Amino acid sequence: MDLALRKIDSFSKDEPIESHLCVLFEQFCCQAQAEGLKILPYRTSPLENLRRRSENHKERVLENFRSYYEICAETIKEGFHLRDSLQLAWRAFGKLKLLPPSDIFDKIDLDCDVIEIYSPEGIQIFRNLRFFDICSYTLDEIFAYDWPELYSRELAITQGILSLVEKMFEGKIQVTTPANIEIHTVKEIFSEERNEYIIEQKLFSPVLRVNKTIGGVLGTFSILGRTFGNVESGREGRDSSGHTGHGCL
Repeated sequence: MDLALRKIDSFSKDEPIESHLCVLFEQFCCQAQAEGLKILPYRTSPLENLRRRSENHKERVLENFRSYYEICAETIKEGFHLRDSLQLAWRAFGKLKLLPPSDIFDKIDLDCDVIEIYSPEGIQIFRNLRFFDICSYTLDEIFAYDWPELYSRELAITQGILSLVEKMFEGKIQVTTPANIEIHTVKEIFSEERNEYIIEQKLFSPVLRVNKTIGGVLGTFSILGRTFGNVESGREGRDSSGHTGHGCL
């Protein structure tokens, strides 16, 4: 993965942002494939969605994804798999200069839970590889659109999550807190697969910077079942029905 970083560092200052992102997206997808996970950098034309976004948007995507890519590269360089959520998360906290709550890893199923960290601006700045098990969008699509454009779910569920997260950013909740959100359905709005997922939102936790100001909110959820087109699979391979879901913001 270091080769991709060296390549983009060799680009001239006039090289478009899309060139940097293409290199990082493509190499990340190759590495994910080595971990048994199929992720597409884009559909047909390279970054056909991101190309239509503003330069400011693309610069923010490059900054955030390069940071994530470097976290992944460091994890591999140290001899760990990207599927190792504990090692990946530890490196993320260090890279992002965030302090994990002392009890957080005791409350996460590191083999099964999806782990996300969102910035105060509502931007997803970290996700473990389990996240991509519930996402059939390409990287181009994920980073070109906001989450409400990618996924749908009941408004009351979204409002409940946002209320809890906002209280953490406001400092009203300063400890790891159970989500207390009912199992619910989230549907991919425009992906080719139109997948749906049954999830259980588990917990949220404020994450502090080294100066003790809040730098993000960590959220976890587990996948209870999923529907691929007309083929549905549930917990432990059994058929399931009802609601499906995705992550936090």
